[in-house]
Amino acid sequence: MRARHADGWILEAHVRHVPNHPTIVRVFSEFMEMPGLRLTAAQAQRLWAIDEDTCRQILEQLVDAAFLERSSDGAYRRKTEGRVECP
Repeated sequence: MRARHADGWILEAHVRHVPNHPTIVRVFSEFMEMPGLRLTAAQAQRLWAIDEDTCRQILEQLVDAAFLERSSDGAYRRKTEGRVECP
């Protein structure tokens, strides 16, 4: 899956597959645009105005896809830096 940024660039890399859903692409894009972004599930839920269950599912799907990792304090952050394709 590829995600096109408003400026026209395409996010690409090789990570495990995650369903192509607009909210997942949105979350992925936010982490791509702000490489140092670290959010707890509660912060992410408020930022993207999504319910708790959906938020946790999306974050965990991106963890399972090896794009995000969850730190010991519960915050989610990008696992690697650089250009990657939306899973």
